[in-house]
Amino acid sequence: MQNILSQVIERILSAQIEIEPFPHFVLDNVFLDQTYRDILDHLPNDAEFISPDPFRFGLNLNAQQLVRLKPENRAFWQRTCDWLLSEEFTNAVASKFYPFLKLRFFDNPDTVLKSAASLGRSKSGFLLGPHTDMPHRVLTLVFYLPENDQNWEAGTSLYVPRDGSFTCSGGPHYGFENFQKVATARFLPNAVVGFMKSETSFHGVEPWNEPGFIRNSLQYEIHDSDRSRYYG
Repeated sequence: MQNILSQVIERILSAQIEIEPFPHFVLDNVFLDQTYRDILDHLPNDAEFISPDPFRFGLNLNAQQLVRLKPENRAFWQRTCDWLLSEEFTNAVASKFYPFLKLRFFDNPDTVLKSAASLGRSKSGFLLGPHTDMPHRVLTLVFYLPENDQNWEAGTSLYVPRDGSFTCSGGPHYGFENFQKVATARFLPNAVVGFMKSETSFHGVEPWNEPGFIRNSLQYEIHDSDRSRYYG
C-alpha cells in the first residue's frame, strides 16, 4: 500500500489549483489502472451500504461500518484506509492548499486536522443542491468511480450565488434557482475533484433521472478536530 500512497500523493501534488469560484482542482488518472480496477471490483453491494432513501447509499470507512462488508471487501477497504487515512496522506493533501489553510487558521496555529473517508452511491432521481459543507470541514476530495465516461454530466458542479453578497458558514442545501453554475468537474473514470471549504464553496450535483445509472464515489475529508469552534 505504500506504493499506492506515494503514487497518489505524487499525482495530487501535480494538480493545478484554480482560484475561481473557490480554490479547487480537478485531476485525471489519479490511480494506476490496476489500482482503479481493484477499487471498482471491491465496491459494496447495495445491501452493504446504509441507505436513508432509494436514491442515496453511504458507508463510512471506519471499524463500526466496515463490518457490514463481506470479508474480502472488508480486508480490501481496511488496507485502503491504512494509506488513505494516514498522517502522511493528510499532510500531503493539506500542503497542497497550505496558503489557504494559513489564512483560515491564522488565529489558531495549533489546529489539529483529522481525516475521514466514506463510499457513496446514488441512483436515478438523486440531486444535491448547492451548499458549502459543514462548518468544521476543511478540505474535501471526491474520487469518481464510474465504469465509463457516458454520464460525465453527473459530476460535482461549482456555483456562485446570484446575490453576490450571499455566503454560508455551512450546513443547509439550497435551491438551484438562486445560483449560477460556473463549472462541472466531469464524472469520468479515475478522476478526482478537490476543494477547500469556505463560506463561498458552493457545490452540488445537478438532478439527473437516467434509468439504471449509478454514481459511485469515494469521499475523503479533512476536518478541524475542535468542533467547539463551530458548534459551541
